[in-house]
Amino acid sequence: MTAEAPGARSLTRSGSAAQRWRLRAADEELARRLAAGLGAPPLLARLLAQRGIASAGEARLFLDAPLTGLHDPFGMKGMAEAADHLAGEVERGAPIGIYGDYDVDGITATALMVRFFSSLGVPASYYIPKRLREGYGLHLGGLLQLKEAGCRTVVTVDCGIAAAGVAAEAKQAGLSLIVTDHHRPPGHLPEAVAVLNPRQPGCPYPFKSLCGAGIAFKLAAAVRRRLRDRGFAGPLPNLKQHLDLVALGTVADVAPLLGENHILVRAGLEALSPRGGGEARKAGIRALQAAADLKADVINTGHVGFVLGPRLNAAGRVGDPGVGVQLLLAEDLAEARGLAEVIEEWNRQRQELQQEALDEAEARLAAAREGGTEGAIVLASEGWHPGVIGIVASKLVERHRVPAALIHLDGEEGRGSVRGYGGFHVYRALEGCADCLLQFGGHQEAAGLTLRREMVDAFRARFQAAA
Repeated sequence: MTAEAPGARSLTRSGSAAQRWRLRAADEELARRLAAGLGAPPLLARLLAQRGIASAGEARLFLDAPLTGLHDPFGMKGMAEAADHLAGEVERGAPIGIYGDYDVDGITATALMVRFFSSLGVPASYYIPKRLREGYGLHLGGLLQLKEAGCRTVVTVDCGIAAAGVAAEAKQAGLSLIVTDHHRPPGHLPEAVAVLNPRQPGCPYPFKSLCGAGIAFKLAAAVRRRLRDRGFAGPLPNLKQHLDLVALGTVADVAPLLGENHILVRAGLEALSPRGGGEARKAGIRALQAAADLKADVINTGHVGFVLGPRLNAAGRVGDPGVGVQLLLAEDLAEARGLAEVIEEWNRQRQELQQEALDEAEARLAAAREGGTEGAIVLASEGWHPGVIGIVASKLVERHRVPAALIHLDGEEGRGSVRGYGGFHVYRALEGCADCLLQFGGHQEAAGLTLRREMVDAFRARFQAAA
């Protein structure tokens, strides 16, 4: 268990896997200043201080969360080059390809980009790799399919930052690539028209925690502004209509709900809610809520994180993530209802596979603990469905309060999902295990990896030593 901060108080929730909640201590002097500056009750001021809000102006921005509080998208490194290139493609009516990822963030970012370019009268095709057949990341085969569809420019969303080799092959194939990604950048970035990632070296963008859908939204805003400034003849879409997709992606990706994410999600939840969005809500959103029997009049982050998000994720885990994109692009409610029912069945399958894997993992872990093995969890099996090992790793972290890596073995290789705990930096730990791995990628809280079967034991020892 991690050490508690000075002045923090802790509560323990009982149950089969007791959890300890640490209450962050508030700066009482700061809380008093906030209460005075805002004319706010002391309790509210203490809560704001606990969130790290240091001034009355910052507190008002947090409480009001106006869209005018969003940062200028052109403050992001590479945004001017990306917007110029894409505005030129739109003016020429050239088809644009979107290459996404199979989780909720990737699915929503893909749908957002397709909807945006389609609304400008530009043909937009998309490709999302299959988790079981291709795995995560940028693959040349998918890029070439987009090229065959007539796309000479491809925008990646929620992926591509670690794909320098594939990006070089895409350039040789005559494709212009714009990479948008929020994962931790490696030392060598892909060669592209532009790379958009607030975490990349030299990027002055002040908010570093946007998810893939958030960066896609910023790109759309920049392209829209560039087209307006260049006197684009067609109508320009109101981007507020896509904040529901940004909220889905941000919450489901467990991005911190601070700064721009707080503003985007607050507006997006209103668009998702029957009370706020009403009949203007996307057909796919309404169908997904109905299939999940979600009758809430006001949608909150819990509904997204535990009801809507897992269903969209199920498409990528055990089904076809393209169906998730189709659902979010659907204009006809009857079509959307049919797609939502397919996703609902995939979610039921996901729940069953997840429970089977969790039960087996717990049994193996108990046996290992009886044998004297302690520390971080590293388990590998041929029997687990690769689409659920990330969820199971998260469950093990929640129950046992240590980092966990679960690996699905298939032939001579294994693909794994890693989840951190208590400030443990997953990506840095994997950097220290690099000679045991074929590839890896991710960020502080979570990552994915590929390794040779015979390296599992070596990786276990190295990872447990790092944890």
